[in-house]
Amino acid sequence: DEPRLLLVFERSPPPEMFERAYLAGADPRAQSGFGGDEERWQAARRPIADVLDRDGSFLDVGCASGYLMECVVRWSPHRVEPYGLDVAPGLVDLARRRLPRWADRIFLGDVLTWEPPRRFDFVRTELVYVADERYAELVRQLRESADYRLVFEREGVLLFARVGAHNPGPPDLRVAPPLPSGTPR
Repeated sequence: DEPRLLLVFERSPPPEMFERAYLAGADPRAQSGFGGDEERWQAARRPIADVLDRDGSFLDVGCASGYLMECVVRWSPHRVEPYGLDVAPGLVDLARRRLPRWADRIFLGDVLTWEPPRRFDFVRTELVYVADERYAELVRQLRESADYRLVFEREGVLLFARVGAHNPGPPDLRVAPPLPSGTPR
């Protein structure tokens, strides 16, 4: 009954560099920054959908083309309300054009400063715009700050996953303990 946050740690260039590269992709998977084929995509990303253990809202931070949002809805046996957030304006525009039924759910912003319009059951990010030395700061902020508690419907569990080019196999998933009950909002 607890929402989960997936944090996927990968190194990436500044937003304007990956925006150019992603927009040059030939299909939604490539436009999401993924260089492998569909089989590899599913091996790396489908476990994210497996974390969704009930109906609920899903925010994909760093949504790029919106392809993961689309796949999670398709893969999950649960009813998923997808939302997206990206720091790159061109990718937000692309995702809104690709997924017009969800266009009003795809936002432009930086997860460190974005004010969510609602609470979410599941949140997933790749931390593409957070420098290595800020990982601990962001995790601490997500676990302890008022902003973290504003994002989730109920108490949260942080689920750490490592996927992508540096880890070609299935994601390495790790669960951190939930925030204590009664944490002030």
